[in-house]
Amino acid sequence: MPIETIIQVLALLAALVVAAVGVWWSLLKESPAPAVFERSTLDQYRAAIEQECAAIQERSRLREVRIRAEMEEDRMETEHTLKRLQDTSRLNIEHAMQEQTALFTRLSTNFMQAVFDPELPEEQRARTLRTVQALLEVHQQESAQDA
Repeated sequence: MPIETIIQVLALLAALVVAAVGVWWSLLKESPAPAVFERSTLDQYRAAIEQECAAIQERSRLREVRIRAEMEEDRMETEHTLKRLQDTSRLNIEHAMQEQTALFTRLSTNFMQAVFDPELPEEQRARTLRTVQALLEVHQQESAQDA
């Protein structure tokens, strides 16, 4: 049971005790004989205290349920956001892979054309072969650094 609920119950009990003492005191002052509470009066006080305690416990339970629901909603929103980010990332990766595939396909086509097409202008052939040569040099440098 949360400390707030315990404090509320204790405060309520203290208020009821003060009220009972007040009633007892007023009865004592009104009659010269010692005041004796009837069993029904005590039962009424007990029932009122039990009812208030039950109400406090119910409010506490409802608060816990509300907090759990909020936590679950936050968790679901977080999962949804993460899923959306993962999907966006996957789309970006797929797009980059398609661009790379198109680039290498063009490079391969241009290289094959430079090697085998006698009608290709010499300037275009030289440019394609220089590009392939530059890529080979970069690859060799990276291989040398890895070794």
